[in-house]
Amino acid sequence: MEDIIRLMYMNREDAAKELNISSTSLKRLCRMNNTNCWPARKIIAINNKIKKLEEAALRNVGPTGLLAIKEKMDKLKLEMAQLYASVMKSIQDNQKHNNDGAGPSGSKQKQMTIQIMKNI
Repeated sequence: MEDIIRLMYMNREDAAKELNISSTSLKRLCRMNNTNCWPARKIIAINNKIKKLEEAALRNVGPTGLLAIKEKMDKLKLEMAQLYASVMKSIQDNQKHNNDGAGPSGSKQKQMTIQIMKNI
């Protein structure tokens, strides 16, 4: 499933091709891990919003405008990190359920979100 997380920015068909499986198999695998919809559209939308804000920051908007842009970008980056963390949590919860092992706690998910935020 870690390979799937790496490909979440792609549409489902392209991600399935990259994994050498059918789109239907990828959808089934996601449903088995409590990820009901493929998140690519949401990820692409967030990335596009971030790019537009970066372009706006390059224009002369003044210090107040830059502060507002930074706050919006931080919110979008947090939203993306939470999206990735929720998918990772679903996968780990499913593995815990299948293996009867210990899964991540709430603080573990928060740590995953923070780690993802650092990488964005």
